[in-house]
Amino acid sequence: MKLSFHLLISSLVLLFSSQTALAQCLSDSPSNSGIIPEQIAWSPPGNQDCQQYSFFRLESVSTGSYFLPNGGILDITVSNTSCGPVFSVDATFASLISVAVKGGPDSVNVYDYNTVITSDGGLHSVQNANTGEWYEISHIDFCYGPCTCLMTSPADVTLACGESTDPSNTGTASTTGDCVVVHNDVVFVGACDQNYTIERTWTSFNMCTNEVETSIQLIQTVDNSAPGLSCPPDVTVNCGEDTDPSSTGTATGVDDCGGVILTYEDLVNGVDCEEEISRTWTATDYCGNTVNCTQIIQIVDNNAMGITCPPDVTVNCGEDTDPSSTGTATGVDDCGGVIVTYEDLVNGADCEAEISRTWTATDFCGNTVSCTQIIQIVDNSVLGITCPADVTVNCGEDTDPSSTGTATGVDDCGGVIITYEDLIIENDCGAEISRLWTAMDFCENTFNCTQIIQIEDTNAPEVTCPADVTVSCGEDIDPSSTGTVTATDDCSDVLITYSNVVYGNDCPTEIIRTWTVADYCLNTSTCEQTITVIDDIAPVFDEDWTPGCDMVMTATDNCDEEVEITCTSGPVVEVNCMKTQELTYTATDDCGNTAERTFTLSWIVEFDNVPPVIVCPEDILLEEGASTHPDETGWASSESGAVLSYRDELSSCGGEISRIWTATDACGNSSSCTQILECECADDDLTGHDEKEHDMAYESMSLNEGFNSAKPKLLAYPNPSVNTIYFELGIPKEGDVLLEIYDLKGQLIKSIFDGRMAKGTKHISYQLEDLKAGSYMVKLTTDDEVLSQQVIKQ
Repeated sequence: MKLSFHLLISSLVLLFSSQTALAQCLSDSPSNSGIIPEQIAWSPPGNQDCQQYSFFRLESVSTGSYFLPNGGILDITVSNTSCGPVFSVDATFASLISVAVKGGPDSVNVYDYNTVITSDGGLHSVQNANTGEWYEISHIDFCYGPCTCLMTSPADVTLACGESTDPSNTGTASTTGDCVVVHNDVVFVGACDQNYTIERTWTSFNMCTNEVETSIQLIQTVDNSAPGLSCPPDVTVNCGEDTDPSSTGTATGVDDCGGVILTYEDLVNGVDCEEEISRTWTATDYCGNTVNCTQIIQIVDNNAMGITCPPDVTVNCGEDTDPSSTGTATGVDDCGGVIVTYEDLVNGADCEAEISRTWTATDFCGNTVSCTQIIQIVDNSVLGITCPADVTVNCGEDTDPSSTGTATGVDDCGGVIITYEDLIIENDCGAEISRLWTAMDFCENTFNCTQIIQIEDTNAPEVTCPADVTVSCGEDIDPSSTGTVTATDDCSDVLITYSNVVYGNDCPTEIIRTWTVADYCLNTSTCEQTITVIDDIAPVFDEDWTPGCDMVMTATDNCDEEVEITCTSGPVVEVNCMKTQELTYTATDDCGNTAERTFTLSWIVEFDNVPPVIVCPEDILLEEGASTHPDETGWASSESGAVLSYRDELSSCGGEISRIWTATDACGNSSSCTQILECECADDDLTGHDEKEHDMAYESMSLNEGFNSAKPKLLAYPNPSVNTIYFELGIPKEGDVLLEIYDLKGQLIKSIFDGRMAKGTKHISYQLEDLKAGSYMVKLTTDDEVLSQQVIKQ
């Protein structure tokens, strides 16, 4: 809706004089549908003049960007000129309806637009109509609204074949608001080209917001009309004359929507030479609409029949006696075609004697006429053979004549039979085949020639290198450990050798192993295998290393971009060969809100890789019904401070228990021994035995079930470990227990155990197959304490 301001009669005089003065200085021509400003002698009362549009006042006025309440933006640029202040306005996500510029007392320039705009320039402050002076800009009032663009798509239509699909015929989308409308067609062909559907997508572009709206109109074109058809006139033809439409006439067809396809079908009435053809013509347009008409063709018989034999001939023995070589009889019949056949009577044997060939011509009515041709056969033949050329083939290649060539034989009297026989002479690097070819004719006359086939070995063996491997420093790099090349040769055995070239001398060493394979003819092949030697054993910290608050911690806050991180460290506590220290990190934002995170670090005081000495109890023989508890069967012994545990394994057929005892010291070193418990009882007596397996987390018996310390205990062994690591937990009282493993970035990998646990010493195992080699942190959380220990996966 166009905004209008109601002006007082007195303001019209002022408006006229103001526009005259403006014209002397600036053209003030409208851009983007603006109009020359109306200068009125009163101040607009404010947003009520915007009617249904929104009102915004800018005061004071300077160059910059200003945000409208609806989220739009006004960019204002103010310039001081000799004609006073001039400004431009660009609106984003808003449309301008009018702009009112307040200058001196009771004077306002009003820019009232014929249509909504988003930008305009060269807008002036107010000029004093009496003195010609330009006022400064006091404030600017804007009437604005959202950018709108409404589109109404035309209705779907159905057209007859040939009607125009232009929007002028099928309808055009209508729009309101500041928008541009375009359309795009996608054609979907139906059962025929004339039956198709146009999916016309109408798209409107909001010139203010760049928003796009689409709507689809369907336009269908159908062809349901049959074509027109005109048959040729009825005709009478003589028997044997052409009845093809090129001679008897062709129907004509027309169609309003495209071409037509003409076909015909004949129905023959009568027999032999007195017939009537009822020819039905069909015109079919491209959409399958059809129309028919019928033409009658009468056939009469006024013809006679005859035959002419080919002349008698003499041919050499073996030459072709087929009619294509000796001639063919010809037959004629005015009523139509004739069928010419022949029958041979052979006199004599082998390559001499005579063919009496009787030719017979038969018309369509079964009438026949015959003649005889004599073919004399004489023997003037010569036998010959041609060997294939000598060839050289590689060892293993096919030496069959299909590959090396076949001899050819000729005989004028008939065919020949080709055979061969090989004489093979072998040597170290190949062989020579002397192939004797023989040609024999039907009279058993023979002729020979010889072909020489040399067999050589020029192909190198086929070789496959073992896969590239990575080994740890100190491991065996002999081919028995790192893999051996495989090789094959079509002609002989092979000799395999290799050589090593070492690159690098620290971390890692690259060893390039070149394998060479040679056959008896010294043809060689090579391939390379890369053996990378790495050092994947982590170093051990110096015993005088003391951890502190040197781990980098970060924190984020919804208001504070840089959160202050502080750290306090507790005392270092030493137990056996382990030291622990508790670190508390505190994150504080600008408002004094805090969050804390506590870590307990554990490290080895001194390097100890000597496993403890363990002595197993003696093997015993169990009586039927006897207990297998160590109190009855004996306990293993070890050094002071070592933790003892055991697991039992039954033999595959029962009757024997292998009890594996393990002693683990405080540094994670362990050693084992085995005690055999043999049972003089039925196999079933052991089926209820509680086997210990180190697959998932489990609890097992220990010598320290009576753990009475007031502090929890965490011990990991063996450490480092390759496949499985075992945790011994000292639980001072029943409560909730959480055992977790983290990477060194503090990210949780897995909760190993989460649940309630009774007082005592517990054993838990954890598989390491899915972890990469490196260091990790294990954290034990009880009701009262948090412990952590570093573990290493090799």
